[in-house]
Amino acid sequence: MQQELHRQYEANGFLRRGDHHHRHRGAQQPGDLKIKVAEGKVSKIKDINILGNKSFSKKELLDQFKLESTNWIPFQRSDRYSKQTLVGDLESLTSYYQNRGYLKFNVSSVQVQMSPDKADMYVTVNVEEGPQYKVSGHRFSGDTILTEDFLNVLISTPDGSRFSRKEATESANRIEAALSDIGFAFAQVQPLPEVDEDKREVKLNYYVQPGKRAYVRRINFSGHGGTHDETLRREMRQLEASPFSKSSVERSRTRLARLPFVEEPRSTPSRCRAPTTRST
Repeated sequence: MQQELHRQYEANGFLRRGDHHHRHRGAQQPGDLKIKVAEGKVSKIKDINILGNKSFSKKELLDQFKLESTNWIPFQRSDRYSKQTLVGDLESLTSYYQNRGYLKFNVSSVQVQMSPDKADMYVTVNVEEGPQYKVSGHRFSGDTILTEDFLNVLISTPDGSRFSRKEATESANRIEAALSDIGFAFAQVQPLPEVDEDKREVKLNYYVQPGKRAYVRRINFSGHGGTHDETLRREMRQLEASPFSKSSVERSRTRLARLPFVEEPRSTPSRCRAPTTRST
């Protein structure tokens, strides 16, 4: 337990470690667990440096970080070192590059150093940008269900545009939403990049897995207190025994939210187990 407490404090910047003592009263029977914690002082980030960047300035890249080096702002908290925040910042940095064509961007290493008294932290991030790619086209594979003309309308990665993982993901999400409106509630679409290294181009293969068509067996309400079930059902646009429709569920949620006695309605679809048969 003491080691876990130390790890949690260190992950949140308390590297100038205090002491943690615990006392358990009662050897073989339930007792009280008392923990005395001396937190120590938090370590501050003195500098964050990025090496290997050529396409974007250090300032542009550091704007993607939540962590900051110590400055003149009073009561600053963003300069407190946190391992979790640093991991999130590196993900934001990766997204920044990959949404601007750098498909193979990579954070090659991260060094976190501290001063001898553990008061100051120095973070160095080494990056490999790689080449910038453009979109050469797209195609659909798997069980597409919908027509190709309809699917093309949902795509926001036009030929010749700079590759963007965000745009590819959003296009896939739109296809999933369209499939969910005709009953395929658990459809999955993956944008798979097919890379031409010589031309530095990417052809996006949207791989469609619609799954089985889902029907709404039962609509259940909870948390509505004394409100009659029929009052809520009148607002529903998703009907029982009908194919699941994401847009119908959303319209139903909006209508419920307009009722004066309903606050923040939420919907949660769940899979029903197939009925089992027993032989005798």
